[in-house]
Amino acid sequence: MTAAVRTRGRIPAPGPVLAATALAAVVVLLTAVRPLDVLVVRVPPDADPGTTGGGAAAPLVLPLATADVFEVRYRHSVNGFTVRERFARAEDGGVTVVEHYVDGIGAGIDEVAGETTWESVGGGWSRLEGLARDLGGPLVMRVGGVADHRLLVGCHEIRLLERYPAGTRIALGWERTGPLSWLAARLRLAATPRDGVTCALPGTG
Repeated sequence: MTAAVRTRGRIPAPGPVLAATALAAVVVLLTAVRPLDVLVVRVPPDADPGTTGGGAAAPLVLPLATADVFEVRYRHSVNGFTVRERFARAEDGGVTVVEHYVDGIGAGIDEVAGETTWESVGGGWSRLEGLARDLGGPLVMRVGGVADHRLLVGCHEIRLLERYPAGTRIALGWERTGPLSWLAARLRLAATPRDGVTCALPGTG
């Protein structure tokens, strides 16, 4: 009789119940948090279908805070030099050019009299001074087959040719998204290659 009473009064193991409750609480908390900043790469609606593989790719969403920068790295089409262009968010929400580095000086990136000058930063690299400017909106560019554009976010590298055919016109800019979408973007970015050595700024060691 005593054994039967003990059996009926036994409390179920709390593990699964607590886990389910905690998960539900996390979901509720995340949905209540304000939207978060992300960098979004889109193919504009008016892009030429012939350069997008027959249809626009889904937007590429990357976690990037307002105060952070992203980098576009490519090979110069004429001289083969490596070019590193860094961008930040402008006060109006658009994109601002922050810095421009190159390991050689080639056509199309010459100095602009009275505006820009090249400064050596060591290791064969130069920085173009006086280049900073607000683009007045997103960064719009074409993915180059020879240039082989790479997008770097937090030292994680995305090779754009693996996502878009050469010649595709894309637009990069900041947007807001919910916490769950932000978390999914963070996990996707974490799965991409990361190289803290080559993403270090030239001249910083």
